[in-house]
Formats: sequence, C-alpha cells, structure tokens
Amino acid sequence: MYKVCPSFKLCNEERHKSGVLFLLFILTLNLLLSGMNACVECTLDLYPPQVNFPLCTIAHTPRLPEHCVEYAKIMAWPEEEPFGSGVQVDGDDPEHITWIMKKAMDRAAEFGIKGVTYRLTQGVVKHIIPAVASTNAAVAALCSVEVLKVASNFSLGLNNWLNFNNSHGVYTFSYEQERNEDCPRVQSESEDA
Repeated sequence: MYKVCPSFKLCNEERHKSGVLFLLFILTLNLLLSGMNACVECTLDLYPPQVNFPLCTIAHTPRLPEHCVEYAKIMAWPEEEPFGSGVQVDGDDPEHITWIMKKAMDRAAEFGIKGVTYRLTQGVVKHIIPAVASTNAAVAALCSVEVLKVASNFSLGLNNWLNFNNSHGVYTFSYEQERNEDCPRVQSESEDA
C-alpha cells in the first residue's frame, strides 16, 4: 500500500523498489453541448502555446535531438529539395521522415547529440504529443460515464470541464467553463438564432 509522500522523488523510489511503476498523468475532459456551454474555441487560451525553437539555436548551437530534427526540416529540406522543387514536407510519408531523420542524425553526430530516432523525428515533424495508455484509459472511462449520464439522465452531467491530476496522488475537480462572448463560434451561433 502506498502512502501520500511529501516528495515526488521519494514516492517514485518507493514505487520502483516494490517492482511497480505507476505512470503519472494530468488530463482534462470537456463536455460540449452545442449552443449551451463553452466550445473548444472558447477555451483555446487555456492551452499552452506551441513549442518553437529559436532559429539561432537550431542553426548554430543545437543541444537536443529535437533541434537537429528541426534543422533538417526547416533548413536542410528547402536548401536541398530532396524530392523535387516545391515539394513540401509530408509527415505521413515514410520517405520524407526517413530523409529528415538521416539529416538530423548527421547533424546530431556533428554536435555529439544522441537520441535521434524515427519516432522522435515523426513526433517533431507532425507535432505529436506522446500519449500514455493509462491516460487514454482514464479518458475513455470518463467519456463513457458522461455519455451514460447524458443518455440516461440518471445523474447530473459534468459541469463541462473536468481536470484529473495523478502526479502526487489522485486529485480531480470539475467546474463550469463560461462561454467567451468574443469567440467567433459563439458570435456566429448568436447571429443564427
């Protein structure tokens, strides 16, 4: 049995010694009822901005494998045009990903950086955030419960926003996200009505 630890490090050491490794995650779940509550566009300012690397770091002082992949995608691709003039990078084309990975590996070797893999290359090119199976399972369970509530009316539904945090124990709360009157979707719904 695990106790709540004041230190994340201590918690992980105890869990590792017992032979059990728990995956920690944070997730949010939104219940969207069109025209009744906040839509995805109303909540976009709650999400973190997309990660972009400074061009000077990519070009002159890469420190991470991701920098090398970005270099191959942003600088080497347009310069060499490996698949013909004007052909854009296609993150779903294995030949494009392989070419970028090879260029990134060359760049990484030049700067003594390790860790460029096909999966990392594809993740950087397509801006993929890795998912954990336990996170997917929690999302599926929460979605199923909310669908059951809405379909059968046996309980009040989610206010419309749920936050689940499993980083230092399990903590969850829900609240009602207000509609943003400046949201283009909300404005178009009010014009249609």
